[in-house]
Amino acid sequence: MAEEDKGGQGVESARDTWREIGEQLEALGRSLSEAVRRTMEREETRKQLQSLEQGLKGMADEVSRAIQEAAESPSGQKVRQEIERTAEKTRVAGQQALEEARPHILEALREVNEELNKLTRKLLESEAKKG
Repeated sequence: MAEEDKGGQGVESARDTWREIGEQLEALGRSLSEAVRRTMEREETRKQLQSLEQGLKGMADEVSRAIQEAAESPSGQKVRQEIERTAEKTRVAGQQALEEARPHILEALREVNEELNKLTRKLLESEAKKG
């Protein structure tokens, strides 16, 4: 019975940690969104980002075409099968590593979110001084 309690507590602890990771990701998303919004308010930045976006889209299109062509070739099919086998092995190993890394991920997300919030505050202060 004591073993079942420990197991149940472990599952509950894991759920709590994953819930908290989800909350941190949401907070990070909100912080990133705010930082992007603040940055996009500047016309020069908006133009630079549009140029960057166009370049990235062009690059993504070229890479997509090359991948499609390679995947359709006979050697591409063989590589695909090997990649699928390797991906499955990697997935299993990755799950184990993720479980071990979960607490560290959570702490890193907290730190990233805190630093992003500091950066956003600095941007706001800088804009307030200019305005």
